[in-house]
Amino acid sequence: MNANLAVIADNLDYLLWGRLAEGQPGGVALTLLMAIGATLLALPGGIALAGLAWRYGGLVRRLLFLWAEIIRGIPLIFVIFWLWYLLPMLTGGDLPGAVTVTLALAWFTAASVMHSVLAGLQSLPKGQYEAALTQGFAPGQ
Repeated sequence: MNANLAVIADNLDYLLWGRLAEGQPGGVALTLLMAIGATLLALPGGIALAGLAWRYGGLVRRLLFLWAEIIRGIPLIFVIFWLWYLLPMLTGGDLPGAVTVTLALAWFTAASVMHSVLAGLQSLPKGQYEAALTQGFAPGQ
């Protein structure tokens, strides 16, 4: 098997950056942009959902856990395909592929962030929560 590695060496700039000078990132640059965008969406979203699940029990918590378990149980590629075809039907417009992948990755990751943050909140001893209340903090803080 002859591997022609010269092809990779000749196109390394394109594989790493795409057409970044023309405003079209690709390769590693596009991957990093999508990962950073998904992180910026998923972290606050997951933290907010964990706060809702921690503060409000009952039906709200059950619905959030149901949503998270459904999302975490579906392969990510299915979520990407689902958003690729569903979002244009809902919005009436066409979204770029990078935006669709970023939203799918953020939605998928927010469910895991919610579980992780909620586990951290639930691991706090009850005494810390009561001490915060005696210091004048509101229950949501």
